[in-house]
This record gives sequence, C-alpha cells and structure tokens, in this order.
Amino acid sequence: MSPETIPLPLRSRRAIRPIQMADIVGLRSLGQACAKCAEWGGLSDKAVALETGIDPGVWSRIKSGTAHPADDFLDALQDAAGNEAPLHYLVHRRGYDPVSLRKLESEIERELRQAREELARVQAEREVERRFVRDLRLVG
Repeated sequence: MSPETIPLPLRSRRAIRPIQMADIVGLRSLGQACAKCAEWGGLSDKAVALETGIDPGVWSRIKSGTAHPADDFLDALQDAAGNEAPLHYLVHRRGYDPVSLRKLESEIERELRQAREELARVQAEREVERRFVRDLRLVG
C-alpha cells in the first residue's frame, strides 16, 4: 500500500465541557443522549457523520432509538462534541452519581504524579539538611 492510499484517522477531540445533571435526568434513551450530545456540541447531523465516520442513515436510526450505537461511535461522538452526555446518561441510568466518578490516570499523568511526589520528597529532605547545617552553625 503506497503512502498516498493509507487512510489517516483524523478524529477531532474538543475539550470536554461539563454537563448539568438536570439535563441528563430528563433523557429517556441512549439515542436521545447521543442526539443531545451532538446538539450541545453544536454538531449538525452532517458534521456527526463526517467526524465519527457513521452513515447518516445509521445516525438517524440511533437518534430515533431504532439502532444501538457502537462503542467506537460513542467515543468519537463525545470527542467531537466536547461533552460526555451518553456516558453520563448510562451512568445515571444504572443508578450511579456521575459527579462522584473520576477519570483514571493516563500513563503520562501517572508519571507526572510520581515525579512530583519524588520532587516533594527530595525537597523535604533538602530542607531537613538545610536546618541541620543551620543548627550546626548556631551551635559551633
């Protein structure tokens, strides 16, 4: 396959904006949550089809509740729309509080947290050494 024919996954990813729980509580289906996700993200039906790679007819059926969205589609929709309405809908539907859930650390976030913890430990040790040297000077 030549470089010109290799398809590139061009998935847009907008910053996730918070959703009001009152808006989620009123949703009656996953399809409706997907439609609201797109609406709150300012995406037209055509934009949803383009950004997620879904057939417009399938998107129409998802919104009406006659088709179930695939996991990959849900991820792409939420990334494109910049909100996680379908996720919040499913969490709420299962009886959980979406506000109390937290994201897992990514590998980079874990490494950064560990580096910060190590830096704090080294700084604390250095402060002990500084106090020790200062106290020695006062005694001597």
